[in-house]
Amino acid sequence: MKSFQKKRIPALSKKLSLFILFLILLFSFSMPGFSECAKKINLVFRYDDYSSRSPTELERKVFEDFARLRFHLTVGIVPYIVSRDELDPSFQELMPLGEDKIFLLRTFMNSGVVTPALHGYSHQTAKKDLSGLGSEFRGLSYPDQLQRIEKGKKYLEDRLGQNIGIFIPPFNIYDKNTLKVAEKLGFLTFSAGLYSTPDKSSGLNFLPATADLSGLRSTLEDAVRSSFSSCVVVVLFHPYDFMKIDKDRGMMSYQQFQDLLEWVSGQKDVVVVPLDEIATADDFNAALFAKNRSYYQSKRLLFPFVASHFKLINGAYLSSSALSQLRSRTWLILLACGLLLLLAGISAAMVFERYILAGHAKAAFFVYGLSWLALLLLGLYSLKDSALSHKGLAGLLIIIGGILGQSYGLYRTARQNRSF
Repeated sequence: MKSFQKKRIPALSKKLSLFILFLILLFSFSMPGFSECAKKINLVFRYDDYSSRSPTELERKVFEDFARLRFHLTVGIVPYIVSRDELDPSFQELMPLGEDKIFLLRTFMNSGVVTPALHGYSHQTAKKDLSGLGSEFRGLSYPDQLQRIEKGKKYLEDRLGQNIGIFIPPFNIYDKNTLKVAEKLGFLTFSAGLYSTPDKSSGLNFLPATADLSGLRSTLEDAVRSSFSSCVVVVLFHPYDFMKIDKDRGMMSYQQFQDLLEWVSGQKDVVVVPLDEIATADDFNAALFAKNRSYYQSKRLLFPFVASHFKLINGAYLSSSALSQLRSRTWLILLACGLLLLLAGISAAMVFERYILAGHAKAAFFVYGLSWLALLLLGLYSLKDSALSHKGLAGLLIIIGGILGQSYGLYRTARQNRSF
């Protein structure tokens, strides 16, 4: 029986080692890389939280720089901002958009620099869900949402003298009632975030934010080097992204922001376009949004260095043909990574069982029970925000592999005991 054990474990370990080596070679040589070709990257700048409380002088400088570079800027406007804290759901006085803010908008709208968009009603959190995320609209009834959004839209259109065709939900969070209200009120384009709620029955155009200022340069460089002839990048920024406005959340100084704009202006493959123009010119329907969301959800399950190694594009809104290629590639990589992690767990468990727990049946069963408990706890923790991360997935697969390895060891031990 001892000779059986000595033969079986090395044989099985050898097979596992050969399979792991095969997967490593697959990782090293598979998947096409970037290819150079003529292309056009449509870049959209989206500035949110313009309100009576936002920093007017900063916004004036931003508008002037966009005008100087002949760039377009979509501005998400809050018509009735709350007086204190947007995250506080308690009663607060509302501050309608003031005359100075209206005048500034109209000046740059008339010169073709600014495109106005409705950014909610008051930007105040109505309620918080189990994940702890706030939302102005999600969870409210259809009549309540209709009343708020309709009032905000009418106020802006009356003051600006222009139809508002873009809706941006505060916090990038909404529900199906929000989409129905937006469609009923005549909005054409809906812009939230990549991981927002899709609804394939909606007739709106969807063009979500895909990047922030800190990652814009690398996103555009990757998009230019990619094998796809065109794509859209929507970069979202807020007043608090500037260190002078918010030292804690700020990601760059205004000089760095200007340098970034100058760099963008020098990119021959990049064209800065209005959000509504690109969204209505192409078929940016709800089905395409759902496909983009699905791709990015599967991509986030990979460790960043793995996604980078296999040239999985990041921060861009892609066409159906591009997504078909990328989703197939992503799932193949996920499968290979998953098998590697499972095999790592199996191998670790078998080595542990052979050299540490050999002859200690009670200890082996105790560790086996702990492994199941760890799987349960990690599963609950990983899914607490309803979104599994690459770290959570890796941990779950390694523990599952460990359980499989332990199960094999316990089964082998039981067979040996019966044979005696």
